[in-house]
Amino acid sequence: MKIAFLIERLDRSRGGAETYAGDFTRMLVAEGHEVHVFSRCDAVVDKGVTLRPVPVRGVGRSGHTLSFARLVEKMLSVEAFDVVHGVGWTVSQDVYQPHGGVHRATLAANVRATKCLSRLLKRIGYRLSPKQAVFRRIERRQYLDNPARVFVALSEMVRRDMQTFYDVPDEKIEVVYNGVDTERFHPHNAETHRESLRERYGIGDGEVVFLVVAHNFRLKGVPELVACVTKDLPRCRLVVVGRNRMQKGLKASAESRAPGRVVFTGAVPDTVPYYAAADVYVHPTYYDPCSLVVLEALASGLPVVTSTMNGASELMTDGVEGYVVKPGAGPELAERMHRLFDTPLRNKMGRAARALAEKHTLRHNYREMMAAYEQVLRRKGLQR
Repeated sequence: MKIAFLIERLDRSRGGAETYAGDFTRMLVAEGHEVHVFSRCDAVVDKGVTLRPVPVRGVGRSGHTLSFARLVEKMLSVEAFDVVHGVGWTVSQDVYQPHGGVHRATLAANVRATKCLSRLLKRIGYRLSPKQAVFRRIERRQYLDNPARVFVALSEMVRRDMQTFYDVPDEKIEVVYNGVDTERFHPHNAETHRESLRERYGIGDGEVVFLVVAHNFRLKGVPELVACVTKDLPRCRLVVVGRNRMQKGLKASAESRAPGRVVFTGAVPDTVPYYAAADVYVHPTYYDPCSLVVLEALASGLPVVTSTMNGASELMTDGVEGYVVKPGAGPELAERMHRLFDTPLRNKMGRAARALAEKHTLRHNYREMMAAYEQVLRRKGLQR
């Protein structure tokens, strides 16, 4: 097949969508497909993938995004592809797979993650924001004015959001959970990285390490997680990997409450050593379509504590691979973390976590996405 893959920024360090795009397009090429990635000029693609650079214009993020969507649509209008696959702020696609979920649902989650007194101001701000007006305009085209032939939801939660906010017919939605590279993320990594990374941060052998990887601290529940770490806990550390402007304030708060117990690393080039050094992964998000970092933690053999608003939690069984809590429920989150100071329980859950990840590999995801592509070909009358 000749495939156009649309993503505004393709740099694996940016997050889950970009990581997925790199892995998936590489697999497409390996299977003999002709893959053209439409992305900004600074995109990084694997060997065999053709980069179609999009010279965006405009001012600010929303201006660049709108420019990208328009230019890609123009470029696609003069060239034929068997399948056009978009994963972000793009239009005119056959397959739409929003890795950020439904934007209106994300905004609602951002409001829920805000303190009660600020929620009304947050809603008003979104309504009056020129940037959000651009995003509403694009999302309306994606779902209503020029809908895809197949919508790929990363979880049942996202399927419900598509139906709730835009009445997408059930028969047009395919649920395909993220897949994880179970070779790169593996419990054996502890043999190489655990001791050296813990030594770098001065973490003792007997300390339990809780880990979270996030850039959007508020949406991912990092403030609530940091608040759970107090001096009354047994010996432990919370390691926060990611860059966010809330870091300074959260660090000061953590130091006043539990000196030395919360470590902020900032952005890192490779998260593998951090999973290897950790004992538990905690991701109390307010909204996550299907968190790739949770799958990476499961594949690394870590028990996971996450929230009901993470599509990845649908794959888990509460109390088996970890725990599923309500977002924003600080006491419940702290209590589950307390349970995981039990070493035999952690080990048991870690083995179950790895077994679950092995059912959700990149190859498994690829097969399900190919089935969605076949649906597109049938609906376009191109079935071979």
